[in-house]
Order: sequence, then C-alpha cells, then structure tokens
Amino acid sequence: LFSGRELDPRATFLFDICLAEELLQRAVAHLHQTHLDEQLPHLFGAGKPPPTAGAIARVIWEAVAEGLPPEHRLAGLKVLVREHDEAAAEYSRPLAPADGDSCGGDNCGGGTGAVPARGEGTVVRRGRCMIAHSFRGEAFGPAQALHGCTYVVDAVCRGVQLQAGANYLVDICAAESALKAALARYDRRNLDDLAEFAGDNTTCERVARAVWERVAAALPRPPALASLQIVVRESDAARVEYERSLGASDGGLYSVCVRARFMAARTLAGGVEGSTFVVDALFSGRELDPRATFLFDICLAEELLQRAVAHLHQTHLDEQLPHLFGAGKPPPTAGAIARVIWEAVAEGLPPEHRLAGLKVLVREHDEAAAEYSRPLAPADGDSCGGDNCGGGTGAVPARGEGTVVRRGRCMIAHSFRGEAFGPAQALHGCTYVVDAVCRGVQLQAGANYLVDICAAESALKAALARYDRRNLDDLAEFAGDNTTCERVARAVWERVAAALPRPPALASLQIVVRESDAARVEYERSLGASDGGLYSVCVRARFMAARTLAGGVEGSTFVVDALFSGREL
Repeated sequence: LFSGRELDPRATFLFDICLAEELLQRAVAHLHQTHLDEQLPHLFGAGKPPPTAGAIARVIWEAVAEGLPPEHRLAGLKVLVREHDEAAAEYSRPLAPADGDSCGGDNCGGGTGAVPARGEGTVVRRGRCMIAHSFRGEAFGPAQALHGCTYVVDAVCRGVQLQAGANYLVDICAAESALKAALARYDRRNLDDLAEFAGDNTTCERVARAVWERVAAALPRPPALASLQIVVRESDAARVEYERSLGASDGGLYSVCVRARFMAARTLAGGVEGSTFVVDALFSGRELDPRATFLFDICLAEELLQRAVAHLHQTHLDEQLPHLFGAGKPPPTAGAIARVIWEAVAEGLPPEHRLAGLKVLVREHDEAAAEYSRPLAPADGDSCGGDNCGGGTGAVPARGEGTVVRRGRCMIAHSFRGEAFGPAQALHGCTYVVDAVCRGVQLQAGANYLVDICAAESALKAALARYDRRNLDDLAEFAGDNTTCERVARAVWERVAAALPRPPALASLQIVVRESDAARVEYERSLGASDGGLYSVCVRARFMAARTLAGGVEGSTFVVDALFSGREL
C-alpha cells in the first residue's frame, strides 16, 4: 500500500500503478517456489532472521522501497503478508523525502532509498481451547450449572520498532508458542478447579485477561512492542477483547461484542425494498464488576440487542413503526436504524453499569454498512458535562460517531499519455468498483443519521453515471490530465462531496476505486478543507515457498499487499 498526499502534476497520479505492481512482483519473484532459508541464505537462515511473515514483510518492504524512483512523492509504504486465514504480519514505515537530505530524528535513515529505520508492525496468531466451567450469581441463570465452550482466541501484537538484527517485531513462532502454552493451561480443563481463578467467575473477560498475562509474560520484549490484544470468541455471534500496553501498570480496555439479525422492508427514495440486516453491538470499558468478574453480562448484552431488533423484525419499518420512521421522522436508512438500536440498547442498561462506550454497526449487505457510536456517561448521570453529554435515565451523550459506506460501479474507456504508461497509451477499458465512505461525529438534528444514505447513494450513482460507458479522453473536465485511478477518485470525490447535504460535523469523505481484485486507489479529504487529500495505491501479489521454522519445514502460499501513500500526483 503506497500512500501520499501529492499527485505527480505531469502524469496526474500518486504513483505509477504499473510500476507499483512491477516493484512488488519483482520483490516477491525471487521468493516464489523456493525454500527460503536454504536458497536465500543472504536473507534468511544461519546468522539471519528466520523467515517469519514479519521478516518476509520487511524484506519485501525494503526491496520495494529500494526500487522507488528518486523523484517519488510518496509519504508511506506498508506491506502485509498473510500466511493463511489465521496468521498475518505487516510492516510499514514512513518514506523519507526523496532527496534524502531533509529527514531527521529517530525515524529517518540515510542511503539511496532515504528509508527511515523504524517501522510499525502487527502480528496475529490464532488458537483454540475447549473448557468447562460454571458461574456463581443469580445473574448467570442456567450458566450456574457446569457447562462447556470452545474458545477461538487471537493474540494481536502491535509495535513500532523491529528487534535489532532480527528483522521482525516479534518472532511469530514465539508468539504462537506463547499463545499455545497459555491455551494449553486451560484446554480440556474445568476452570473451576484452577487456583488462579479462585474467587472469580471464569467469564470471557477474565479468561481473556488471564491469557493476556500468560502471553505477555512469555513474549520476548522488544523495546517498542507497544501492546497486546487478546480476542476470545465463544461463538460466531459473541466475542470479548482485552487490550493493554505492554509494561503498563494500569488496566486494559475490555470490549464485549454480540450480534443479532432482523429482516424488514422499508421505503426509501427508490421505493420499497427489503433487507436482512446484521447488527453488531460493541460494549466497552475498563472495569470489571467485582462480584461477577465481567465487564457486562454477555447474556444481558445479547438480550438487550435481541430486544432492540425484535420489534423491527419482519416489519415494514416506516409503515408499521411510524413513531421511529416515516412521515416527520428520518427515513429508515442503516444509519438511522443503528441510532434507533443504539438508543434502545442504551436505555436498557442497568443503572450500575460500568461501561464507557457503546457502538452499533448495521450491515445491509456486503456493500453497505453504517455504524453509530457514543461514549456512555457515568451511570449515575450526575458527572457528565459538555457537548457529548445528555441527560435522561440513560445518561446518554448527544453526539455520536458514524460511518456510512455505499458502493457503485462504472465501465470506462481511456488512454494515457507518456512513455511510462507503455501499452496503456493505447485506448483500453476497465470496470471500476467504487466505494464512498462518509465519516463524521455529529448526527443531523432531528434526522437521526450522519448522512441520508439514500442521498449518499444517489450522489455516488450520479457521479459514476457521468463516466459510465464513456471514453474519459472525450471529457473536458480531464483536459490535460491522464485519467488515472487517482484522478478519477478525486473527480468522483468532488462530485459526491458537492452533492451531499452537509451536516455540521460530516468530517470527511473517502473514495475507493478498485480496478481489479489486486489493485485499488483511495482518495480521502476533509469536507470543507481547501488543502489536498491523501492518495493511496494498493497492489497485491502472491508467492509459494517452503521454510524452516521451529516446528520444522513447512510451506505456504503467501499473499502480499503493498500500500503506497502520498499527497502529490
């Protein structure tokens, strides 16, 4: 993923996407169909770091960065390497100014690539354990009896500095071993019998913290391995997260997530339509209930969410629920639905809750979603002030944060000028899949939404209709410019932004243009800002390789993304 804020004024792109693909393909070509540590001893093996996904990501990053032309305008580069669906690692560093003369501080390094020495990384490993346990307290109902569960557990390591001489944030084998050892302590055990949980209920929150403590204690500590997050899934519809800075003495942040679904019809600008809505509610806070040893009763969380969606299920929203939607009320967009559910869930919270925040995400389908979140005021409702706080029984603040996403497509023809484009100087075509992502922190007064999702959809459709089935070379607005993905993304941004209603705090709009499953461009800018936005170019490659790790020789098909970013074309 290549990112930056400036487009090249001659070519009207952030970075030549063909060159980006070439650099990435070249970086992985010598890894493809090899035994990494045996055939590439200058990169891996004896005296070198083992070929973990993190080490591979850094090797690819350095190879791509080394190939950047000296006049590039990029600000950052990120490489993500997936081994499989349960293990991935990424490596990113800002790119120093191209002339290599004006960079200073810890994050800058010299050399032909002017590459800073510090990167940012994330390493994820997954494991499973089957446990039995029982809970104490009437709040747990039938769960007071002995019962069982299979936990799927992720360990997410984050940091900004790689280990000296090792080329990785954390040895992924060590992370995997630490997680396996932590889970082995509990796998196929009755947690009620373990002394470490004496006096505590072995809720997901308590188990997540216990796993965190064991994994954190077993991990090598690079100077800047910043944080560790443990995610415990007890089903496809419920999970708990615990994240804490490594070395910090204060507690971490707990999150409890539950899921529900409902089917409903609604009337929007285009007429009557229907959908199966998938709803996630995420409850977060820093304190566990000392009696029950949970952040929030996950059964009550599920009950509150189910109750909030039950009266929406199998209804025509605006006809059967006129007190929520319809005449004189906001249309039943995903954003409005998210806020209605948020308020219903928040209203049902017990007065003694210890939660800090609540977020509701509503998915209409795989191409459209909206979320609504607000911090929760103190439960007694007496000590909250400022714009974000509201009164009432729920002590609910008035301002939320939201994201609305719509997707469209257009088929275009165009040609490019300049030798850098090679065969693409001839007329050719492409199908663009385009997302419009609206972000903000304040809902429209009396409308219950960040932005009318119908208006967002109409704005995107109208923008794309301008270009769909057209030869972009013929359009006056692009006179003198190459119609690169970057230039098209900015053009769509300008049309969508101009057509959208402007709530006071609709903060930004991002346009994502995908020209294939392996290449996309993003353009994001604050609404109302006069300065340019941030461009990002992302390309993907794959290679197959064997390698020797602690467990012996293994092989994988690696999928690699590179993100180039900058502000100038």
